[in-house]
Amino acid sequence: MEGRPAVLKKQGHDSVAADVMQEMGVSCDGGDLDELNEALLNWADLVVLMDKLAEAQCPPLPHGVQKRSYFFDDPAELADSAIGQLESYRKIRDQIKRRVEGMIGGLKMLQKASE
Repeated sequence: MEGRPAVLKKQGHDSVAADVMQEMGVSCDGGDLDELNEALLNWADLVVLMDKLAEAQCPPLPHGVQKRSYFFDDPAELADSAIGQLESYRKIRDQIKRRVEGMIGGLKMLQKASE
């Protein structure tokens, strides 16, 4: 299993998100996310969308590529203070982590069942 993060459209660097991800040892330097393109879609077996805007803007998927949508709140919209901002980003980061770990666990179970 291999995952490749991508965005539908490049946006500005979010330093709070980068700091919160760095707490878990994940570097988000801003230039490390590719835009979703035809080559990535042809490589993929599964595309996971994480917000309603991505769902609305996702291009048609090649035959055989599955799509899952897991919508999360925008942490920037949840924050009401500097401390609230960090906590809201951590909350959403942790929700995403749990969802991805659960999805990977489910895929591994399906793979074992088919062997």
